[in-house]
Amino acid sequence: MTIPSSDEVKRLCVDLGFVDATGQLKRLDPVQRMILLVEAERALSAKSSVDRSDRDTFTSFDNLTRYFADSEVAPKPTPTSFEERMARAAVLAEPYRDRPGVIGAYLGGSGGMAGWLPLTDIDVFVVLEDAAFEKLSPAERQIRFTSEIPTNTDADLNLLPLSGQIALTRSGTDSFRSAFRHARILFGADDRLATVLSEIATLPPREIDLRLRVYFLEYAKSSWKAMKAMLEPDRVTARLQQLTALDAMRSILFVALGHFPTRRHCAANLRDVGVPERIIRAWETAVLSELPRFDELFVLIKEVLSTRGETFHLDSKALFDWAHYDPEAAEALYRWASAS
Repeated sequence: MTIPSSDEVKRLCVDLGFVDATGQLKRLDPVQRMILLVEAERALSAKSSVDRSDRDTFTSFDNLTRYFADSEVAPKPTPTSFEERMARAAVLAEPYRDRPGVIGAYLGGSGGMAGWLPLTDIDVFVVLEDAAFEKLSPAERQIRFTSEIPTNTDADLNLLPLSGQIALTRSGTDSFRSAFRHARILFGADDRLATVLSEIATLPPREIDLRLRVYFLEYAKSSWKAMKAMLEPDRVTARLQQLTALDAMRSILFVALGHFPTRRHCAANLRDVGVPERIIRAWETAVLSELPRFDELFVLIKEVLSTRGETFHLDSKALFDWAHYDPEAAEALYRWASAS
């Protein structure tokens, strides 16, 4: 597999060991990919002459997947475009359009994300009136397609009752609700389907405020515990606390922009909701580092909060009092703070 055309990037790939003697990208195991990716990000950040398109190619986990698609570690994935996934979904859903009791259909999960994705299922959901759903046999409620689909990609057709979709508006699973941000309606008899999908994916404003406080406290507490553990030294505890702090930062980045946090296709989703690229890169680098620069990340977190207009992080005593004495804080910490 050939590397990008930029001479600067070609030299960099050779220096870092990305390519073999024939000029093709090497077959790397997942750990090697991760290490080389971080090294590429550091080197590219220091080279102002590298085009932005090339920088993005080698600092994006998602785009790099395509360059390493010839790895021997796993079967070759076949990337699909958003348009291809929508077209396949429409074909699967179309036979149900005029059936009695059908309210509408949509493409769910990461399949609804824009752009090219290498290992994304095509999950089609047909929503019915409850009475119509009850008449279906178990075999009719879910159908899996294993042919006429991209390599390593499943296609599922799921028939669901409207009441079940409405119940999801009360789900407490963030990553599950986050996926509904990408739900793409294929057809709908009325506006009920659009309304319920929007409600599932919408994070209430008051919940945003409470979550940001909880995640901010989580980041501050866990990053401090991580640094303390490194001094003891207790590297295992330190790493666990590091990851807890970095996970709290991930949640802040999503919630500050009004979205449920998710770990699935994390970098791509952060870009999709509008997190600045430099902040995503700093977070990615920290996740893969044994010694994250928590002080630098703290500055970025405060920047994100200030951009949103938050001020709670500017008064440590008031935040401490809130966490310890406010009944609302006790419930918020119980719901959203990590168990560690």
